Amino acid sequence: MAKARRDPKQQRSRDRFEAIVAATYEIVVELGVDALTVREVARRSGIASSTIYHYVADRDDLTVALLNREMETLDNELTESLSKLQVVSLRSLLEASLFGHLRHHQANPAIVPLWFSEPRSPVVAQRVREKDERLAEWFDSAARRTGMVREDAPNYHPDMITRLGDRALEYVLTMIADHSEQERQLGRFLDMIDATMREYATPAGIEGIPAEAFLAELNRRSEPLVA
Repeated sequence: MAKARRDPKQQRSRDRFEAIVAATYEIVVELGVDALTVREVARRSGIASSTIYHYVADRDDLTVALLNREMETLDNELTESLSKLQVVSLRSLLEASLFGHLRHHQANPAIVPLWFSEPRSPVVAQRVREKDERLAEWFDSAARRTGMVREDAPNYHPDMITRLGDRALEYVLTMIADHSEQERQLGRFLDMIDATMREYATPAGIEGIPAEAFLAELNRRSEPLVA
């Protein structure tokens, strides 16, 4: 399995790594995922291939580095979306995540194959699974800590919800071209998940709580918006 060879800590090293990721993004956007190579990144970034290999082991590592940057962007966008809500409910949490991902991918269509192309390399597939698991853990923790899920509720398998959400996004983004239709179909999926979650929800989970109270509770318990 490929593994990044250096975790850049010094400013110069971080800047160089960011240049590598930026070049990776340019290649994927302009030429497609299949054109991504360490040699092409070296040409674009002006950084020698031998130096790049201090930071990444191979093409898979380049892909994972770009995915990591994409995940950070998505996390920040989710944080911003939640901060703009007046009321937070289980449905609005799911909606902010699903539609945040959808609109990000609609605005960056060249990146979609990184997430959903088949066959995925084992390294990329593992990173995407980790993202789904991390989001599931965060959603469950946020819902329980803010009293949106009944204490006596059985396991509703949040990891299943995030994986189904990933598959729903894959379908609408790869099988449907029209953005409005993508949003309509994802809304239907949200309705189905919301109906299921109501079986486990408290009144607060259904009706929502003030966004300020939601954010304050997470901050009080040192729970980041996105783990």
